Amino acid sequence: MSTTSGPGQTEGTVMTVTGAVPASALRMVDMHDHLMIEPGPATDRDPDLSLGDEQEAITEAGAFLQAGGGAILDAMPTGCGRAPEALRRISEATGVAVIS
Repeated sequence: MSTTSGPGQTEGTVMTVTGAVPASALRMVDMHDHLMIEPGPATDRDPDLSLGDEQEAITEAGAFLQAGGGAILDAMPTGCGRAPEALRRISEATGVAVIS
């Protein structure tokens, strides 16, 4: 998160998969989730970990938004099956800010 200061005011921003968003716009944040897991080291060890249905992820993220959510932190590490382009599409389709 970055902050900028004005006279008597501090506004933070959070970098999401679609760009910087004011922290105050995030509403409720899911601080650890996995929207997509592409084939990689995690799924090599356990194929049941695969989350490859982008439409299902869009449906679930949309339900989170309807329940009052505003952002999801996708905690998949680089090189372990993270799907940045899919995360961007999910965010754009739902309006949920995705932090990765």
